[in-house]
Amino acid sequence: MNIQWEAGKYTENFDFVHRYGESVLELVEAEAGGLVVDLGCGNGALTQKLADRGYRVLGVDDSAEMVAEARTALPKGGCGHLPAGGEGRHHFF
Repeated sequence: MNIQWEAGKYTENFDFVHRYGESVLELVEAEAGGLVVDLGCGNGALTQKLADRGYRVLGVDDSAEMVAEARTALPKGGCGHLPAGGEGRHHFF
C-alpha cells in the first residue's frame, strides 16, 4: 500500500520525522566520500544533511511524489522511488 503524501507540505506537517532522524546521523560510520543509502528518504531533508557531512548519498523512497521533492532539494544528490510490493516502478535520482 502506497500512502499519498502531500510532498510540498511534508516538512510543515511531519517535521518531527526530521528531528527524530537527526540522531541517527551520528551512527553513520562511513568515511567522508563514502556512499550512504537513505531508505525512506522522504523529501530528502536528512539525505541533504548526510551530503552536507561529505557523504555521497542515494535516497530511496516508496513515494514518487516525495522523490520528486527530494530531487528538487538535492539536485546533485541521488534519490529514487522503490515501491513496496511488486509494482515494478523504480525511480532514483
